[in-house]
Amino acid sequence: KLQREQRRRATRAQHTSAATKAGREGEAMGRRAWTRAALVAAVAGSPIAEAMVRGVAPDLQAKYKQGSPFRCLNGEKEVAFAAVNDDYCDCTDGSDEPGTGACSGQEETFFHCENAGSTPQFVYASRVGDGICDCCDGTDEAQLAARRPQGATACRNTCAEEGARHKAERERKLADLRTGLEAKRITIEEAKKSTEQKKIEVSKIDAELPELEKKLEELKTKKAEADAVKMQQECQTEMPKLKEQVKSLQATIASLEAEIVRLKGETTTTTTKKVVSEYAKWMDGADTAMEAEEAA
Repeated sequence: KLQREQRRRATRAQHTSAATKAGREGEAMGRRAWTRAALVAAVAGSPIAEAMVRGVAPDLQAKYKQGSPFRCLNGEKEVAFAAVNDDYCDCTDGSDEPGTGACSGQEETFFHCENAGSTPQFVYASRVGDGICDCCDGTDEAQLAARRPQGATACRNTCAEEGARHKAERERKLADLRTGLEAKRITIEEAKKSTEQKKIEVSKIDAELPELEKKLEELKTKKAEADAVKMQQECQTEMPKLKEQVKSLQATIASLEAEIVRLKGETTTTTTKKVVSEYAKWMDGADTAMEAEEAA
């Protein structure tokens, strides 16, 4: 017993990370299975609960016919129907033990929780009869409680409370979804109105653009004319000043030219006087000497 309990715990630990995903998928699979089973039962005119095999999803119940040999779902062999849920794993895929934990450790072996009043789901076979309530209706531990009336406590059916929570959560999500969709609709409508308004404004601007461009050219022309007039006025205002400056410069030039002429004249006169004077002195000296010689 201790070794079996240790194996169960080890198997449970191996499947812990995958169990959450399996639970979510199990809920979805359970809902789809019950929907299909309800349709089949409605057509056949028989109640769904009739001849239900423990741990088998409604859409697979047809493969478990009481009184007929059971063929493993992987098709490997057939076993007597008494071997189904006898707590001994005959099929390698574990399909002969859908309601016990005998085929624990196989990823494709699941136990179906009916969870009437809440959401149907699938749990790993390793969680069946392990003393922990996984299904809200407690069906995964019902067999253990039957085997150990003194040592095992039957799981309390909490599907009504769980179903109410699930319903409230679905309604909350649905309300959030409706609120979001309404906000989306309003946003889209506002965006459409804004887009139409922008299109109208763009069309209006496109229609006014030629006239605006014409006015711009006229303003450019007027500005150029105004600049020309302003420049002319400035020239007229500055002209007398410029003329006075020209006259002043001309007078300065004339004064400088006269000074240049005067200086040139003085230089020429000074040079001429010096040459004539020396020659005259020499000539005078020569004549005096000649006269003295003749007188002698």
